[in-house]
Amino acid sequence: MQFIHYSRVLICVVLSSFLLSCSPPPTEDERLLKIIDATSVHLMLGAKVLLVNPNDDAKVKQVQKSLAELAERNRASETGEISLSQALELTQLIYAIKQFGEAELALGKSSDLMLFEQLAQQENAALGTLSKEQDHALFLIVLNLMKLNPTTPFPITDEQLLYESWMADKAQFDDKVLDSMLRASQVSAYAVNELCDLAAEQVDWFTHANLGNVDLKPLIAEVSQLSVALARMQAHVPAVAGQMIALVMLPRIFEIMPHALRFKAHLDTAQCFTERGQSQQARVQKEAALEVLAALGVVDAELALFRAKLAYESGDLDSAAKHLKTAATSERLDARTQQDLGQLANNIHSPEQGLVNEYLNKLNLAAVLAQIIHRRLSDEGVYQNLIQSPEYQRFKVMWQSAVSKVGM
Repeated sequence: MQFIHYSRVLICVVLSSFLLSCSPPPTEDERLLKIIDATSVHLMLGAKVLLVNPNDDAKVKQVQKSLAELAERNRASETGEISLSQALELTQLIYAIKQFGEAELALGKSSDLMLFEQLAQQENAALGTLSKEQDHALFLIVLNLMKLNPTTPFPITDEQLLYESWMADKAQFDDKVLDSMLRASQVSAYAVNELCDLAAEQVDWFTHANLGNVDLKPLIAEVSQLSVALARMQAHVPAVAGQMIALVMLPRIFEIMPHALRFKAHLDTAQCFTERGQSQQARVQKEAALEVLAALGVVDAELALFRAKLAYESGDLDSAAKHLKTAATSERLDARTQQDLGQLANNIHSPEQGLVNEYLNKLNLAAVLAQIIHRRLSDEGVYQNLIQSPEYQRFKVMWQSAVSKVGM
């Protein structure tokens, strides 16, 4: 009898283990909810609550007051370094902000927190009645502009972008360029968080939608509605925010952002497909990314090297050789590089591995976009002025001290 009892126990254990191991994997929606439950999202939402205090909460008011006083004392110091007592005070404030954010995240999509709309209402300046989804969509676009801008002194995390994408849901704007920026931002957010199916839901439309020539006038008019909210935001954050916002909205930068976000969306989706072993779908997205670079003004001779890489990876060696020869005509290349590319093209069916590694394997499409943005900032003559300013450096010190306390 005892043997039978133990046998039944053993069978139960084995069956339980089998059932657990065979339980269905979490859906992408379930994975999304787990991903956004992150410290960076808590702090972002807490900061929103701090800015608008939608419920006129006394605790929020106290944190606002304490944070303003701490920032003022820090501005009065010569070095900008945070003392031990200030670090302890900052830690307490950061945790309070994090708790505000955790409570807001727990509300899920029932949250009514609207940053731009509520800030504008407090200033008696309506934005034209944004829906909750549109409010999150605009904030998502602003976050992406900041993420692509190298002057932003703090990281914009993938989890933050995913949360805003999720909350923006199926928001739409009348302006097709703004709408395209939103779709691109959402596709990227899903793709970089390995939610490939959610990214794929929009990527077909995104791949075939022709953005065409970007008319910035209606777009800038739409986004300029944010100025009231951004101005109020500056009242609660260090003075450097004004300079940062001016750079993010810089016309020479802003005019390339619709295409830049689309380019990033194609690359991020390509990476997502690559990691799933869907090489053909990945190549389609990379080719689409190259077309966007062409729209950004990158000449064909410079794009040809990337086209050669795609052709080589797919086994189309004759096309790879053709693109390599086109790339060799680029005026930006020195004579040695032009010679190497010509040699690689002529021997593409039995290439020297060193040349393959140097000119094909190491190519990074994302770096091209970074170079374009950096060049435009430098052309404006304000890039170095910002990153070398005392306010900017002071803000970086405070931010780095803050995030070290909460483990971001």
